[in-house]
Amino acid sequence: MTVAFKIYGDQFEKDSLIRIATEIYGFMVAEDFAKNDSAKNKLKELLEEKIICGLAAKAFLELNNKS
Repeated sequence: MTVAFKIYGDQFEKDSLIRIATEIYGFMVAEDFAKNDSAKNKLKELLEEKIICGLAAKAFLELNNKS
């Protein structure tokens, strides 16, 4: 929760910060389970894809809010 609040505290409401913190925790657990470099690289690739999808969704919502 501290990381989510530190990075996004002024951008999101409490409910969203809790959801962000939960996702961060899930990523941390997944990283702990990644036993080797290959698994860690796969996780990194997955997270990079999630970033792209999230940015595309944000742009789509912003585009629709202007209409």
